[in-house]
Amino acid sequence: MLTENLQKKYNLIKEYAEGGQSVTFLVEKDSIKYIIKIPKSVSLSKERRFRLEREIKALELMNGFGVPKLHDYSSEEEVYIVMDFISGLTLNEFVEKNTLDLKTSVLIVTSLCEIIEEAHKIGLYHRDLKPDNIIIENTTNRPFIIDFGICWLDDNSSFKTKKGIELGNRFLRLPELAKGTDVTVSASDITFLVGILFYLVTKHQPNILLNEEGLQPHKRSEVRDLEVLSNNILKKIFDKGFTYEVSLRYSTASELKEDLNKILLPMTTENLDFDASKKLDELFNDEFYKKKRANIEIIKECHNLFLSNYQQSLNASLNYGGNNANFSEETRSVETSMFVVQRGTSEPNVRFYLVSKFNDNFDIVYLTYGTETFNDQVSHTIKETTKMETLYPEIGKLLAENTMNELLPKIQSGLR
Repeated sequence: MLTENLQKKYNLIKEYAEGGQSVTFLVEKDSIKYIIKIPKSVSLSKERRFRLEREIKALELMNGFGVPKLHDYSSEEEVYIVMDFISGLTLNEFVEKNTLDLKTSVLIVTSLCEIIEEAHKIGLYHRDLKPDNIIIENTTNRPFIIDFGICWLDDNSSFKTKKGIELGNRFLRLPELAKGTDVTVSASDITFLVGILFYLVTKHQPNILLNEEGLQPHKRSEVRDLEVLSNNILKKIFDKGFTYEVSLRYSTASELKEDLNKILLPMTTENLDFDASKKLDELFNDEFYKKKRANIEIIKECHNLFLSNYQQSLNASLNYGGNNANFSEETRSVETSMFVVQRGTSEPNVRFYLVSKFNDNFDIVYLTYGTETFNDQVSHTIKETTKMETLYPEIGKLLAENTMNELLPKIQSGLR
């Protein structure tokens, strides 16, 4: 129940189900409703007190921008937080009771992007974004983010989470927030937002970036045939947002918001060049372009050959996943970036890569390849067919052996 002091100030309306570390009450004062949050335990550990003070600071800095406005608090002997009551449903409840089209789903996530963008400007990272921590306000359908209990704030004070404690949530488990890590990056919050978009349009939780088959959430059998996923912009958002490698994902809310706006504001017919098809025909028939595309496809096949031999050399209890044979126009390279992991798990893993970079004429290829502790490089011309047929399989076998050697001690350390 509320403490005697708080009962004198507020009228108790309702006690909510207990959360992990706190008890929450709906109260009223002068016909205005508030939420009061009180720790379950009277005696707080050093970490729990730090987390509570950090949540207070977060609400104070956000000042009601997409979060409940802070009205009163105490972090001394009597510990509590008093904040706005947001009348509405959690995002989980909202999805269960409503049929959401793509536009509505994108608008909700765009609003969340604006809140997170503001938070990141002040060095505040939520680290636990999920449908249960989002309230959709009744009258406006505006989303509000709640529960900053494990947030991180760049203010020169910190509390290191104990080794073995996993941050984040089971709605979408992220490798950078896994047990034993001490990493806080902006990309994690943005990846959670991509996960929320996925949940809104599919009604499925993403759970993990790559499953046992190495498939991202939107490529799994239970959702991949949904009509909404035929939207190419949406698929590209999921391709990037659910990439395993943190550095390849969205790093800012504005970057994600820019791609979301492409769904909201489709291209109009105004100012379109209706000779575009003719110009594309001219481009596709250009001899250099045809040679370039043909050589890219040759190297993609070499990457497939590399990966096939990598797989054949891999222990049967291991699996691999990631991105294979993607061509980048910007870097003029075909890249395979993957990881190997024990089947049925997501950690520990070892990353490996193969990058084939073309020269300006697309007739010489410079290879770089390696693992977390090993790397090498070699080059060949596009005409050296015999060399290529031998080289790429050899690299596949070499990297398979290296990744297994690097994975072995990681697995052994987990058994101790």
